[in-house]
Amino acid sequence: MLLNLDYCADIVSEQRFESVVSSIFKQPIGTWCPLDKVLKLSDFHYENSVIFVSWSHSLHDEDNFSLIVFCEEESMNILTSNYNINYLYNKTDV
Repeated sequence: MLLNLDYCADIVSEQRFESVVSSIFKQPIGTWCPLDKVLKLSDFHYENSVIFVSWSHSLHDEDNFSLIVFCEEESMNILTSNYNINYLYNKTDV
């Protein structure tokens, strides 16, 4: 199942997935959403995955960052990212 979370790490670190990150931030804050639903909104697809994603303000209320959390349902493994939202906002309309 670590492969699934490796894919999530790619989502928050690779430029080609910025539309996915943008779709994550369009979900209500603190709401868990199946990753495949977010991927479909962004024209991406990934099989063999039951991953949920949520986002919140950064742990220290940093204005430039938001926390993205991915949870793999079966193993309950979690991957988190402190994402620089200014980078995304300067490139796309969210």
